Amino acid sequence: MALLAIKVEDSATLPLNEFYDYQGTCYALTRTRDSVSDICIELEDFYDGTVTDETLEHVDIVFVDGGRVIGWYRDAQVSRRILRPTLFLEGNVTAGSGHVWLLPEKMRQYELDIDFGSRLYSVIEETDPRYADLEGYLDIYHGENIFQRAASVHVSIGREYKNDFDMCINQCIETAERVMKNECTGISEICMMAAYAQQAELFGSAQADPYYYEAMAQYQLGDTHRAMKAVNNALKLEPDGNDIKALKACILYSMGHGLEGAALMDEVWLEEGDEVYLLNEGRILLYSHHVAEAFECFARIGDDTIREELGI
Repeated sequence: MALLAIKVEDSATLPLNEFYDYQGTCYALTRTRDSVSDICIELEDFYDGTVTDETLEHVDIVFVDGGRVIGWYRDAQVSRRILRPTLFLEGNVTAGSGHVWLLPEKMRQYELDIDFGSRLYSVIEETDPRYADLEGYLDIYHGENIFQRAASVHVSIGREYKNDFDMCINQCIETAERVMKNECTGISEICMMAAYAQQAELFGSAQADPYYYEAMAQYQLGDTHRAMKAVNNALKLEPDGNDIKALKACILYSMGHGLEGAALMDEVWLEEGDEVYLLNEGRILLYSHHVAEAFECFARIGDDTIREELGI
């Protein structure tokens, strides 16, 4: 099977995208993240691929940034169409987290002679002279791997936080802001957020905030059952909390209940009037394959900026 090279579009977001361990799987894209197309790659570009193939198995992937290999997936699956396990994560290339490698900056020395053209991917067939050399490099490299697997992350909070509710909540707020800005350096920050939230629950069990932030962290970590338990606890304490409802809508989608999640997001939009909620409702419907309903939802958006982003 050929090797697939993927051009890194934004190296700053690698820890929360291509090299983010979500329930033991990593997700990468072969098209720009600015696109809304479900089609990400032409599998017939592979010698072993045809126009009727939807997936190819056992493909090695290398990620290239500035002409240098910065990491790889081994034994990956490449899908023609997008996969969206959550609203914050998408990809058409998947690999088990045990087959993922991210090189530290100092070790990114392998230069790959490659021209991506207008695409973000290039297929390197076994007959290509670069193939054997690159596969050999992947086979013999046994250096440092800075990819963080969720199962290997162990966190503990400082003693000064253990009896201070406000300090724990402030840490949760800071991490949540970093997540929204794609500034997190890895999954360990999300694990710490969950730990701070759980500690805050011990001293603020009558407040919704600790459960809300735990739900957010567990949602990011892919533990949807813990996320749902926490978000329901938050709603018991703050039944009218629209941010909490919106988070629950996202969790519902990730659990396979897209229509229920969309209905809840619509409820939030009607109460808040913020069209970002309407946008997310449409996304939930679209990603749940309710296309007509999704575009009816998008058509209700009045903000020209959002409409332009959607191509409406």
